[in-house]
Amino acid sequence: MKTSSDVSHSIPAQTQNQQPKTGYAFLDQVLGVVRRYSGNLVEALEVPHLRGGRPGYSATAMLSAAVLQHLLNIRYANRFLADLDSNEGWLALCRLERAPSESAYSRFRKRLTAHQALLDQVSARIFSEIDVDLRWLRWHGVIPADAPDLGYYLAIDSTDVAAYGNPSRNQPRDSDATTGYRTTKGKSVNTKKKDDLFYGYKNHEVGDAYYGLPLGGITLPANQGDGPQLPIVLTKVKEENHWMKPKYLLGDKAYAGQDRLQFVVDQGMVPVIAIPRPRKNSDGERLYDDLYDQDGRPVCLGGEPMEYVESDPEQGHRFRCPGSGCHLKDKIQWTTHCDTDLWEKPEGKLLRTIGVLPRFTEQWQRIYKMRTSVERYFRSAKHSRLLDQHQFLGMAKVKMHVSLTRISYLATALAHLMADDYESMRHMTIQLSKVPEREGYSGFAYDSAHKMAP
Repeated sequence: MKTSSDVSHSIPAQTQNQQPKTGYAFLDQVLGVVRRYSGNLVEALEVPHLRGGRPGYSATAMLSAAVLQHLLNIRYANRFLADLDSNEGWLALCRLERAPSESAYSRFRKRLTAHQALLDQVSARIFSEIDVDLRWLRWHGVIPADAPDLGYYLAIDSTDVAAYGNPSRNQPRDSDATTGYRTTKGKSVNTKKKDDLFYGYKNHEVGDAYYGLPLGGITLPANQGDGPQLPIVLTKVKEENHWMKPKYLLGDKAYAGQDRLQFVVDQGMVPVIAIPRPRKNSDGERLYDDLYDQDGRPVCLGGEPMEYVESDPEQGHRFRCPGSGCHLKDKIQWTTHCDTDLWEKPEGKLLRTIGVLPRFTEQWQRIYKMRTSVERYFRSAKHSRLLDQHQFLGMAKVKMHVSLTRISYLATALAHLMADDYESMRHMTIQLSKVPEREGYSGFAYDSAHKMAP
């Protein structure tokens, strides 16, 4: 498997990719990606055949079927299996002659829950290959030359995954699920209302903020807050994707705790995380500690926000009074301003108030706007990859379901890149005709060497 470290040895002299971009042939490419990177998982899932017994379904075929269910966005297993059994094209995609029974399919997915680490490994390997392909496309001018490396900008957020069990029962069927709050669009994380309550789980995810792709995460009961999960999730995805060189971590106010910001800095990253505004004082002003305005700029002796001048790795950020001065301008002898230059080092409280990258700068605003990319992933995965649509009870099975959502999403993105179709990388809808042959589908044409060295 190529990694980002050896991409320079696998860049071809010219683009010769003619991969399909839709239909059954494209579905075969997506499932081929999953099969290519799930060798360790398949090996762990394979069940020895007992002599004299009926041959079972291969782990490769069953895994292909489980991913296909997500790709086709069919929530209920019984409906999916019935459609699978009557569709020769779907059976061929999964390397099946007939669809498995509901019980066999259920047993396989239960076995999957015991191999969560290997499921995460599949996601990480696909993500690594996406990095190789993006570099290849950048080399050939398909994407901008100044586009960042995959994983340079990271964003963290969470989303609700409702439980399948009914919470109104005296004894809810899903004993692992809990009641928590979902933050709806336009509402502050500190504004909690009864209508925002839901029963289930939360998927805490880190994604690439520039390319809008998920890296990995953890699934917890709904009553587990977002902020405390930051060190856990960030450490996990960095270990799984050790080749990455992340520079920025983006997050909303839920991650604004002092200890979390310090953790990000200790990881060698710059936190671009919003913090709650201070309350108004008696004069109607919003000031942090009566010394800094709501954007984190220090105020001068005359109460005016000081101008940001520059930053220095050793001294911190330099500020000075506005060029027009303030009401004390003419009252202090030998100077036209009420204060001299001021250096503020973003440590301790100032790490939160001002920030390593000052929050009032255009650069901070530009980078922070990319944070919504992880929210777009959540919306897309719920709409097209069953993220919040399942019929599982218990934490282990819900984790497995979320992982299959991530795998199917990343595999689709990689299949688009294999077709040199960067613009459609995050397009998840796959159009199928009733007759596979009409789309030129001729059986498993996945090219594992789609980008050969020159």
